[in-house]
Amino acid sequence: MPSQVRVRVDIFNAVAAMLRTGVGVGVLPSFMQDANPDLLPVSDVIPELSVPVWMLTHPDLRQTAVVRVFMQQLGDAQALRLQGP
Repeated sequence: MPSQVRVRVDIFNAVAAMLRTGVGVGVLPSFMQDANPDLLPVSDVIPELSVPVWMLTHPDLRQTAVVRVFMQQLGDAQALRLQGP
């Protein structure tokens, strides 16, 4: 039976809200799981949907101590969070 797409959303929180209504099925990144414990995963992580995360800053600020420390701490914390449980 062909699918009948009625609604498309491209913001993670909107996808989660639509899924909570029971309107259909969708894909969410694993980092959304903690904020949406009422939604249950129905598959394993899909490696083909993995994408790198980039942190950007203005070139003039990139080498300042405050920005370097911030980027390092944020990057390390995000890397741990994206690894999952």
